Amino acid sequence: MKYILIGIVAGFLSFAFHVKAQDIDIQQRTYTKGLLCANHPDLINNLNTQHSQARKWWAINSEKELVELFVNNESGAWTLIITNGEKFSCALIGGANSGANYDIESTIQ
Repeated sequence: MKYILIGIVAGFLSFAFHVKAQDIDIQQRTYTKGLLCANHPDLINNLNTQHSQARKWWAINSEKELVELFVNNESGAWTLIITNGEKFSCALIGGANSGANYDIESTIQ
């Protein structure tokens, strides 16, 4: 069952866009990457306790998946995760620091 869920999530994570704007032709491509996945509470607990990251932003995408940004205010480290309807989450991407020159608390409502 776990591998079926990983396959479903991987399918959802296939980024495919086709946009034509201002003479820029963005082509449809598939981007596949190894992901770290777990059930939502376990992944959130790991981000909070092991990485001191807290949720700073969230949204629901067109596939009705929850997309969340977690940030460590001290170091600037961040992680972007996506969660499906079965509360199975994967870390899409993250970084050691944001490179931002602003206080994140002042930009997040």
